[in-house]
Amino acid sequence: EGRVRCAVQKDGGDDPDATNGILIYAMALYTFFVTTQAIINIIKYRKYDSPIMSTAKMISLTAALVSMLSLETAMLYEFGQEMTMENKRIMISLTGGGVGMMIIIMSIYMIVRSTKEIKNLRNKAACEGTQQSSLDGTPIA
Repeated sequence: EGRVRCAVQKDGGDDPDATNGILIYAMALYTFFVTTQAIINIIKYRKYDSPIMSTAKMISLTAALVSMLSLETAMLYEFGQEMTMENKRIMISLTGGGVGMMIIIMSIYMIVRSTKEIKNLRNKAACEGTQQSSLDGTPIA
């Protein structure tokens, strides 16, 4: 994946971290691209029913969500001059809380799914081991 770096310049005004406007557009392009790709890949690889692929795609979605939060923060500081600092903090906090909750939900889902998959594999291995011989000890052909 390509990466876009965002330059931050310090100023003495109300905005402690002001981002150059043109970089926000590059950041927005990158953010929407990785978010779209993450969603498409989750849908595309879902049919393979592979916990490893599913986990990798969820990690990509997590990175995209964090990128979306970073974009919101940069846009609020660059284009939200009419908003008070308190309103900016509230919006960023709510979005950050939502992103955090989505990450926690995805994490729980991955843990539950992998635990079930491990149990299924153990049960399958145990059944295969017991099916190879009959009750009286003679091997089954």
